Amino acid sequence: TREQNIIIPLKTFNLFAPSYELTRFKMKFVILLCVLSVVYAADLKRQLGTHLQIDARIAQCVRDHSTNEAQCDACCDKVHQDFAAELGLENRLCHNGCNRQDDVRITSLTPTTIATKAGGEVTMTCVFNQNLQIILAQNLQWAHRSSVPGSEPVLLTDQATLQAGATPPEKYNIVFDTQEDTTIALTVKNLDASDDGEFICQASPKAAGADQNDNLISSIKTTIFSDVENVELTFEEEASVSDESGTVVQRQMGGPFKVMCTASGFNPASGVSVVVTLDGQQVPTTMGEATLHEDMTAAAGAARYTVTVEGEIELGPEHHQKRVQCEARATFEGAAESLKASIPFDVVVYPDGN
Repeated sequence: TREQNIIIPLKTFNLFAPSYELTRFKMKFVILLCVLSVVYAADLKRQLGTHLQIDARIAQCVRDHSTNEAQCDACCDKVHQDFAAELGLENRLCHNGCNRQDDVRITSLTPTTIATKAGGEVTMTCVFNQNLQIILAQNLQWAHRSSVPGSEPVLLTDQATLQAGATPPEKYNIVFDTQEDTTIALTVKNLDASDDGEFICQASPKAAGADQNDNLISSIKTTIFSDVENVELTFEEEASVSDESGTVVQRQMGGPFKVMCTASGFNPASGVSVVVTLDGQQVPTTMGEATLHEDMTAAAGAARYTVTVEGEIELGPEHHQKRVQCEARATFEGAAESLKASIPFDVVVYPDGN
């Protein structure tokens, strides 16, 4: 019994021995995996760091030699020599990085034109054909040129501003994307007359003295429909500005008397209707060309225009205590109601037509 008592524990130990050995093997395997993972992660981190160094040096080559392809190629070849052995590289590192500047171009600019009334918003998208290191040699920008004659483009932002974490003005929202091609999208909010003109997408070279490439600048014409802001009626030499009461004038019956109505403040592209009536009856008129209203333009910071219609009227006794009236209204959908100006008058009737 004693011997059996000794054997039983031994048999019991032997019975569980395989499980114990398996556990030790698993532990060793796990430790080995951990070691390999650490080594692999360290190597991956090293390679990633190396590739970041390569990208940075190639970008520097492009920036320093953006106007000289041969020098850029030589610079990239030096980068290749420095890292090819370490990474086992066979192909040149920047076979596309030193493309000539004219190989980079704007491939898409949408929409092509914008014509809308004030108050809304619009998104414009500009796409460049590359997202490689050459883009790092350019400042991607959106600018706006007012419709006011002689205006210069005003820079709204560029990718340098975005990369620095700066927030564009509240009126603008700009998204910069390089996942595929390089895209810079601009959303303009609360459109108003000052947005009339053109929005310009462009890439300006960072290298000092480098010329602007025509392939890297394109624009979208914008037309912001504007309402008539002012109307002035002139009857002979008496005038009334947006005032239905007017000043009573006296005129002997007969004529013809010259009448003019001037509407201002609208955008010519939106169209304008100017109607002159005498006692409710439309007076035949001739409309002149729209011309820039310099005073209103200067005050509004946006182009403002004036158009004048001219006609003639004959007065008879039936027009006593009647009025001549002008109504002006922009013709785009959703335009404000007509502005009106009128002049009441007394028709003086002399006996025997004298």
